[in-house]
Amino acid sequence: DRRRIKSLDGAVVFDKPSMEAFHKRTGTVPARMGSGLDPSAFEFRPGDSCGDKEGVTLLAVGIFFPHRRFEDLLHAVDLLNKERIRANLLLVGSESYAAEYAQKIHDLVRTLGLEGQVKFMGEIPEAALKSLYASSDVLVFPNPVPPDYKGTIGIRGLVNNAIVKITELDGRLVYQTRA
Repeated sequence: DRRRIKSLDGAVVFDKPSMEAFHKRTGTVPARMGSGLDPSAFEFRPGDSCGDKEGVTLLAVGIFFPHRRFEDLLHAVDLLNKERIRANLLLVGSESYAAEYAQKIHDLVRTLGLEGQVKFMGEIPEAALKSLYASSDVLVFPNPVPPDYKGTIGIRGLVNNAIVKITELDGRLVYQTRA
């Protein structure tokens, strides 16, 4: 109720509609904390400008855990090489939580001969991450689901009107839309 809310030091919401609704219902203006990518922080790049003479830059961000299946990204880069498409993969995230899995990924990079195309960035500051988001051609969300899964899959934090492609592990397109 309003008395309880007025006794709080403050409130925080994630988006403008929630901010407006909270203010309307309580008379208190909450702070707004962003969630996901802030499109205004990035330069617009037309969709047909993907890649350059150095190839396509793929960016994957996440703590190294087996469920992320970074090995699928390595196999995708290898497949692109076989198709004569140069791809460079930047992997951002801590390797310390699952060191054995991280070592498996490092070993696979060597086995596939991708040392010059895969860069392990580790944990990086927010400003550096924003720079990588802006300079990368493709942002990959490694989040596979079991083949028999029939539920909802949510993808958040995408820039408005970004092309979203859902693929099988072999690269076959399953679904395409715009954010």
